Amino acid sequence: MNKITQEAKMRQGAVKLALRKGKSYSAAKYEVSLSSVKRWCKRYDGTWHSLAERSHRPHSHPAMQTEAEESIIKKSI
Repeated sequence: MNKITQEAKMRQGAVKLALRKGKSYSAAKYEVSLSSVKRWCKRYDGTWHSLAERSHRPHSHPAMQTEAEESIIKKSI
């Protein structure tokens, strides 16, 4: 089992405990912040795959040129 899977399974355990005994109890038991447990509970859909680490890479860039602008720039060169 790799680290990503282990982390997701640990998060699943924290979420299941939070559903039974409360989020603050689960946060203290697993030694994570309360906000992390709240975020995991919101994201949890019944499988540990939903709790796996997500990409931190930006998916868009606000200053990026559109296709039309790029074609105009290429024609002027």
